[in-house]
Amino acid sequence: DIDLGFQLKLLRFLQEREIRPVGAARAKKVDVRVLAATNRDVQKMVDDGKFREDLWYRLNVVRLHVPPLCERAADIPLLVHHFLKRYNQRYSLNTKLIDSGLKALEEYSWPGNIRQLQHMMERLAILAAGGRIDAAAVRHAIEQMDSRESSSETLADTEADQIRRVLAATNGNKSRAAKILGIERKTLYR
Repeated sequence: DIDLGFQLKLLRFLQEREIRPVGAARAKKVDVRVLAATNRDVQKMVDDGKFREDLWYRLNVVRLHVPPLCERAADIPLLVHHFLKRYNQRYSLNTKLIDSGLKALEEYSWPGNIRQLQHMMERLAILAAGGRIDAAAVRHAIEQMDSRESSSETLADTEADQIRRVLAATNGNKSRAAKILGIERKTLYR
């Protein structure tokens, strides 16, 4: 996604292994390793003249292909448990994942990949009725997520809806809701 002018500067940096700090009179040698990631077909971009071929060869030394989450269903349980543990710790919760909930998570296609799964697990951990994530909770959360993506709901509407849900999940405890939302209590009142 970088323009051709910056691609030239990046290529020069990779070849010369030096940078010029802003305001400095001289370049400075650096010893770095570069890891580049993309979801684009860079070879096609090279063919279309949108990406420098010499930069592509310089970056394409060791290539790793990470398939989308829908092709790695075996990873879903590991990721789900990792995210649930993270959000239980972050929000001082004790939310449990029921087998039916895990099965429903495994059956979904996850077009948004791991970030979508991570967001879903945070939502489920916070809003789980009775501290249990079952198939019904997962299906409900997926339906809401899908309907939001297809609607023209504003960010303010989404925020207000999330605040109402967290307040309901905390039985109106504003201090706990503010902590879960990561905002100050006075911000919650506003």
